[in-house]
Order: sequence, then C-alpha cells, then structure tokens
Amino acid sequence: MTIFQNALALVIAGPTASGKSCLALELAQAYNGVVINADSIQLYQELPVLSAQPGPDDLQKAKHCLYGVMAGEKSCTAALWCEMVLKVLEDCRENKALPIIVGGTGFYLKSLMEGLSPIPPVPQDIRENAIKRCGEVGLENFYKEISAFDPDMAKRLKIQDQQRLIRTWEVYHATGKSLSSWQAHPKIKHASRYHFVTLYLDPPREGLIKKADSRLDQMVRQGALTEVRALLDKKIARTTSVFKALGAQQLADYLEGLIPLDVALKKAKKLTRFYIKRQQTWFRHQLATPHRINDFYSKDTFRYAQSVLKEFDY
Repeated sequence: MTIFQNALALVIAGPTASGKSCLALELAQAYNGVVINADSIQLYQELPVLSAQPGPDDLQKAKHCLYGVMAGEKSCTAALWCEMVLKVLEDCRENKALPIIVGGTGFYLKSLMEGLSPIPPVPQDIRENAIKRCGEVGLENFYKEISAFDPDMAKRLKIQDQQRLIRTWEVYHATGKSLSSWQAHPKIKHASRYHFVTLYLDPPREGLIKKADSRLDQMVRQGALTEVRALLDKKIARTTSVFKALGAQQLADYLEGLIPLDVALKKAKKLTRFYIKRQQTWFRHQLATPHRINDFYSKDTFRYAQSVLKEFDY
C-alpha cells in the first residue's frame, strides 16, 4: 500500500485519434474508475458526434463526467474546468473510485497538475465584448490592440491564435492588469492533495492522420452536419469556443453554400493534420512523464497501464 493511493489520479493524454478514450474506458471498467473529460470541445452539449464524445454503450460501461455539460454560447477557461474537475475528484475520493482524466487539451491538464496564475474571474459581459471586438476589427487589428497594452504577451502569441488573444484582451479589460503580469505571480495549485500519474499516447503521425481522416468521414455519416446546422440555426457566433471543434467551421461553410462538401472535408482534414502536429509538439515539450507510449491504444497499451497502476497497489 502506497501513501498515494487515496489521492491517486490517472491522466491519459495524447493527440486526437490516438485511442485515449478507449484506454480510459477499459481501465475504468477494470479499476472502478470514473472517466473525466479533459477535452475543451467535448465539454459542449451540441457536438457529441463531431467532438467524438462517448456514445450510449460507453456511458453504460463506466461513469463519465464533464461531457456535454456546457451550452455552445458559453466559454470555458482552464480555471473553470479545474474547478469542475476538483469536484469530481472529491467525489471519487469519497466513493473510493479511481479518477481517470482523459483528453488532448494540454493546457487544461497542465493547469490542473501544476497550478494556475491567480487571475480573477472575468465577467461574462467582458468576455462577450472581447469576442465581439475581435470580430469587428479582425484578428490583425485585434493583435495590434493587444500589443499596445500587453506587448510581452503579444510577443508570445501569433495573430492566428484567436482564443488566446481573446483571453489576453478580456483579462486586461476586466482587471486593469496585463495577462503577462498576472502570469508572473506564483501559481496556485488547487489540486495539491492529489498525486497525478500520467500516461501519454504518442503514435506515429502518419497513422494518426489516416485515422483522423477516416473518423471525420464517419462523423459526417453519423450526423455531424446536423449538429453544425443546429449551431447555425441557434445563431451561435462562429467566434465562440464551440466552433473550434475540428471541422466545424468548414462544415458550416458548406451548409451556408460557400463551398462544396468535398472541399470542406479537404480543408478540415488539412487543419486536423496541423492540429495533430501542434498537439504532439506541445506534449513533448510541456508534459513531463516517464510513461510515454509510442503507439495507439491496444491490449499491450492496456497491460502497460496496468503495470504502472500496480506500482501504486492498484
């Protein structure tokens, strides 16, 4: 029996289409586990197909938390996600269940495990103003505005990094202090009572791309177009976080008659390739773990995960 068992939390990270959810589900079944979502898009209720949320069969096999819990009009931050996860972790402690945190949003995972800068909550109206301002002036001018009041952060960001630019704008206008100055403060670690053990699935990129391409085609057959149509019908702005789902913008362009479906899919698959590359680069530099698996989910992967958990008397 190790001193960590009561506070152990398993993290399964990796790029999209690597098989993280399959591994998490099998481990949850074997170890009285609770699968906790760490994917920023799977939080939204409108895109169960396009964001590859667990289906009804998976939900019956093990308890899942934080999937489809937010409306598309809302925006989630790493701080808010951490708050939601901590509540689930406490519930797992009380019920002696193994929390299995799974997803590809690296910044969420890093924030939970390493802590967050003490940035005050941003009011919803300021967040909405940030999104509106970005849409009104365009990304290039929005970036110039940010460069004027937070030049340090502007140097770290690219003009195309819309979500982080919006975050930089909203923090400054909500607090009167730049995001870079807030990040200079010591981090607050809210999950200090938990010991995180991380498994990282890192299959070869070529295989990931083929799997992701095939999965997008399947998503379209299973109703992804209907989901995106519903977003458009609800007049949800295309600058909101829910539209960052891989393929959402391109399928919306098709539905609005701007491009043919084959062109939309081609563009979506190209962006997915770039996204996979960014994910792999980020995880390799930002995620410190000795448990790196250079393959997709498989029975061998499951057995390796079992050997890791055995070190903690699971």
